[in-house]
Amino acid sequence: MSRHTLRTIAVCALAAVPLPVACNDDPAEPAALVCTPLPTDCPDEAPSYANVVAPIVENNCSQCHYPGNPDGNWPLNDPIDIADWSASIQLSLADCLMPPRDSDLIMTDTDRQTLNAWIVCGAPDN
Repeated sequence: MSRHTLRTIAVCALAAVPLPVACNDDPAEPAALVCTPLPTDCPDEAPSYANVVAPIVENNCSQCHYPGNPDGNWPLNDPIDIADWSASIQLSLADCLMPPRDSDLIMTDTDRQTLNAWIVCGAPDN
């Protein structure tokens, strides 16, 4: 991670000032960070784990977060795993820290918001 990226993250986290950029911008651009707070209220209907959340996790997280990963990343292969780590996941979603900026993965804002909404709704196994 570049020094500019780290400085941007630190300034954003400390100042809590929203930046007018999105997580799904070019990952090579350090300014492609978002510190805009995610909604804290559950929408009218919680996103479906099986139909909506599981594919988001599969596409954005499972490359590193799988059982037995030698790097020590905790697994995120079922709703209980994800619920157990929900506080850390929400922080990472809010600051666009996962998937890591140096990976080939880019989580869209829609996916960030959907995963966050599922957690805010109590992480139902639906």
